[in-house]
This record gives sequence, structure tokens and C-alpha cells, in this order.
Amino acid sequence: NIAEMAWWRKFNDPQLNGLIESAFANNNNLQMAMGNMLQAQAQLGKVNMGWVPTANIGAGGAIGQMFDGSFTNHSSNPIPSTSNNFNNFNSYGYGIMPSYTLNVFEQIKQGEIATLNLAMQQQAVYAVRLGIISQVSSSYFALLGFHRQLEIQEETLRDAEELRKLTLIQYEKGSISDLKVSALDQYIATIKANIPILKTNI
Repeated sequence: NIAEMAWWRKFNDPQLNGLIESAFANNNNLQMAMGNMLQAQAQLGKVNMGWVPTANIGAGGAIGQMFDGSFTNHSSNPIPSTSNNFNNFNSYGYGIMPSYTLNVFEQIKQGEIATLNLAMQQQAVYAVRLGIISQVSSSYFALLGFHRQLEIQEETLRDAEELRKLTLIQYEKGSISDLKVSALDQYIATIKANIPILKTNI
């Protein structure tokens, strides 16, 4: 039930909704799993139809001629066979022959196997869907986290550079030592090194 699985919709994030729906529509593993489920449904339906008797309908007909035994040749010469000494006939017939081959135990076992196979394929679909939701949502939240970290690092860099300007004035006035300026330079260098890594992750 996608409605029950769709916990991500509570965030009301159209971009996240679109990403997961797109992943559902374009994921080959999910399409294959759904195809296997449909095949299992068809197999179960086929097994269930095994309880229904079948009927064979047949029909036939014939036409021909039959020798007329009542014909008597009174001539001294033999008379070739003609239509006079044959009677035409035709016949036809049709019928319905029901057939019902039943092995109760085999039919029950096939039904159980088909039912279990369908349940297994349904669970496979659920598993793939859950995997898609997990992968897309975790990647999306990680992306949001990287963006936020980048914003924080850029804000921190601006603040640190402003602080360095003030610290440098204090150093030039002789109120602090150069160690404080060096420590601040190292801090700024660390922030600048983190920013490209975050951009690469994004």
C-alpha cells in the first residue's frame, strides 16, 4: 500500500515527492519485480481454472450413394451402373462431450505453490519499493545536509575573515602577539579546504 508507505510526503517537499515518483517509474528492478508478480498472478489463475471441467464439441456429416437392392435387371444384357440403381443419402451428427480429469491432491498442491509464489513476488515488489524509498530519501536528505553545511562554512569563512581584519589591527597596534593571527590563519585555511569537499559531495 503506497499510501501507507509514503511517509516522506509528511515533509511536504515537492522535490522529494517528484524524485521518488520518478524513481518508481524508471527503476528497472521495480518493473521486473512487478512483471514477475503479474506472471505469478496469471499462474495462480491458471491453477484455479484447473477445477473447472472442460467440454469438447464435435460435429460431422456425410453424403453418398447406396446401391438399391430392389432394382432388378430383366434384360438379357448387363446394364452399366447408373443413377437408377443407387440411392443418394446424407447424414450429420453433433454432440458435446464433457471431460473432467481431477487429481485432488495434485491440484491442491499446485494451488498452494502458486499462492506462495504470488506472495513471494508481492513481497519482492514491496522490498524493491522500500529500497527505492530508502535510497532516494537518504540521498536527498544527505544532499540537503551538504547544502546546509556549505552555507555554514561560507558564513563562517566570511566571519573569520572579518575577525582576522580586526585581529590584524590589534596586532599592528601591539595589543596581541602574532600567534593569535597565525592561529586564525590556520582556522581560515581549514574552512577553505572544507568548502571544495562539500561542493564535490553535492
